[in-house]
Amino acid sequence: SVEGTCLDAPVRTLTFTAGEATHTIALGADAEAFDGAYVQIDGGMPLAMARTDIDRVFKKPAEFYQLNLTTLTTGEVQAVAVARGTDSYTLTREGSNWALAVDGQPAAGEVDIEKAELVVEAITGLRAEDVVFGQSALPGEADATVTLTVMNGDPLTFQFG
Repeated sequence: SVEGTCLDAPVRTLTFTAGEATHTIALGADAEAFDGAYVQIDGGMPLAMARTDIDRVFKKPAEFYQLNLTTLTTGEVQAVAVARGTDSYTLTREGSNWALAVDGQPAAGEVDIEKAELVVEAITGLRAEDVVFGQSALPGEADATVTLTVMNGDPLTFQFG
């Protein structure tokens, strides 16, 4: 390979079949003169490829998945229970208001509806950043557990670590 392209030890490779032929695209070092990198198709001459084309071809596996953690709307959530370390709280919908319990005990005072709705909105809007393959649970204890009680459905629990 041409010096500086790093195509002798590619960063990534893509193999695909077109008709009866199998082809390989090797991705090398970033180009210095523009926003892109060096590539090599089937061991041929090194070429320069634009970053936009690289991003379209060399997808991360997570990009093939829906990364929203839930499709729930805030109106479907009846309660949010948060447990973390030494404290916990539960927000429970009561008509158009919310009730708060801290460590299992009802909290005094009126809950700010807007702040409660923002918490529910934040949780229902959670998105994964990546997909971890070959692992179905956290490697250790959860730092926090959030359980949503929903209308017409099973509870939904998230663990954060």
